[in-house]
Amino acid sequence: MKKKQEKANTSSFESSLERLQGLVSELEQEGITLDQALSNFEAGMKIVGDAQETLAAATQSVQVLTEKNHELSTEKLDGLEGDE
Repeated sequence: MKKKQEKANTSSFESSLERLQGLVSELEQEGITLDQALSNFEAGMKIVGDAQETLAAATQSVQVLTEKNHELSTEKLDGLEGDE
């Protein structure tokens, strides 16, 4: 059951990123109205917030999975933090 939830979260995360890319594409188009631009920006910011929560939960899961001898061993994963 947990694997189904993880797969759903991944799928949801991926679809959220696709939606965010769509919103950005719309914002880059000429002729977009101010109201539509603000609406897209607001929707995009919500998606970003949700994605950050999903990534934070994934990071926490990785930390738990790397626990050894009752000591938490954290390892920096490429692409999750600090890579800009």
